[in-house]
Amino acid sequence: MCDLAASPKKIEFHKPGENALLAFAKAFFTDPKRNAVMQVSWEEVVQVIEGCSIADAQGILMQAWNLTLTAKGGVSKTNPVTLETLERARKMIRIA
Repeated sequence: MCDLAASPKKIEFHKPGENALLAFAKAFFTDPKRNAVMQVSWEEVVQVIEGCSIADAQGILMQAWNLTLTAKGGVSKTNPVTLETLERARKMIRIA
């Protein structure tokens, strides 16, 4: 039997670097379910999510996507994702 209370262990996860965040953001926004129109460079996207864990980055990107879809009073995949929207999303997501 495993006694977890006897010796709690801390597991440390390192935050991903720029290349990993870039790959994650590209995969997120180019997913066929989203196929987002981007009005922001990939470098700017990475700057917004820099220093985040993958989970936090996903939260920011999802919030930005949702804000983009509803920005003009309705859902439309032709509304571009903007730097402003990404920055608003970052402020809305609580980063651990």
